[in-house]
Amino acid sequence: MKSIYINFILAILIGFGNNTFSQSVKKADKRVTFYEYAIAVPILEKIIEKDKEGNEDAMIMLADCYRLMNNEEKAAELYAQIIEFDSIDPITHYYYGQALRTLGKYEIAREQFLLYANLAPDDPRGALFAEYSEQIQEMLDQANKYDVHNIKSVNTENSEIFQRILE
Repeated sequence: MKSIYINFILAILIGFGNNTFSQSVKKADKRVTFYEYAIAVPILEKIIEKDKEGNEDAMIMLADCYRLMNNEEKAAELYAQIIEFDSIDPITHYYYGQALRTLGKYEIAREQFLLYANLAPDDPRGALFAEYSEQIQEMLDQANKYDVHNIKSVNTENSEIFQRILE
């Protein structure tokens, strides 16, 4: 009889803990709905910190918050973990690619865009951004081949455009 009471109390406590956990996710989701990303971030970070395995929904929501707050470094860090999950939305590869592209990691970004293009063939953005990433990487490689020098006989220390307007 005593073990029944203990099991009952444990079930209530576990249910209460899960209820509190889901309430936190709902609270964060409400903040995201109202575009209050800076308020949602600490809530989501606490949720993820408590669950050492990581709550997939909270991690995705947190990565999206960082992306929408233009914190591409943290967004890319989280998206790198999220793409390892078994079933994710293909758009995650696109968002990860965008974060990497912003950080100047064009090779890895291209791979993510190609993955997205394969998973969502009806959306042309994946292929376009993959091509863009490849082209920008080629341009950066070409830019390193040339040295730019100031030709003092042609250029002055002043702004030539501004001088023409004043003349």
